[in-house]
Amino acid sequence: MYPIYPVTFLDNPNVVSGDEIVVPKPVFDRWLELFPPGAPLLARLTNPVTDTTRIVCIGGQDTVNNCIFAPPSVTEALEGEEIRIDPFQEELPSASKLYLRLIDMEPMDGIDLRQAVENHLDTYHVLALGTTLRVPVTELGDTEVAFYVEDIEPAPLVRIGGEVLLEILSTQIEPAVAEAVVTETAVAEATATETPVNTVVESLTPEQVRLKRLQFFTKNNASTPADVPSSSVKSPSGNALRISEST
Repeated sequence: MYPIYPVTFLDNPNVVSGDEIVVPKPVFDRWLELFPPGAPLLARLTNPVTDTTRIVCIGGQDTVNNCIFAPPSVTEALEGEEIRIDPFQEELPSASKLYLRLIDMEPMDGIDLRQAVENHLDTYHVLALGTTLRVPVTELGDTEVAFYVEDIEPAPLVRIGGEVLLEILSTQIEPAVAEAVVTETAVAEATATETPVNTVVESLTPEQVRLKRLQFFTKNNASTPADVPSSSVKSPSGNALRISEST
């Protein structure tokens, strides 16, 4: 078990990037014997309390601290002060296609999000379904734009490298939500038109109020087509109202 901190705590956080972590020197030296020469030193980080795991790559060693430094996205996902680290030696398929959902913004003219994502993925060794990527975009002054890994082919966990098809999905309002917004706006506008803001109902006598209500209900009953689906509601005067239902 090792304490874990964001890699930004290091004096030089640029020594690692993407999904890389920094481990104590004894761990680094011991793991060099476990992996073939030139192969990435993959590790499984586990929160023993929640069993949450993340697959990462060892990108550096620390000769001073006996702890692990990881990207903020990893530390936030694990949500633990101490984690277990184990070698990850399973064979993984190479990614063939990625579906990334753009979060909190839409594509904009003059901003090459695809190139920014491709450059960012070059710093990754593995990628898992459900990961949130924070991609710095040059045209936005290296502001980080979030992408959610919505789907991966051919497996939920893949190696990154070689030719990969990339599909960026933009965030859109669901049709049902959009229709509800339009309907609500239309109702609000119609209500504002039918009922002037400056109307003073309090100045009418109870009998005048009763007559106006009766006149209003009678007018609406006469103008409602007979073939429109409706539900019955009792008016204050005891008449049944026909309320059209949108489909």
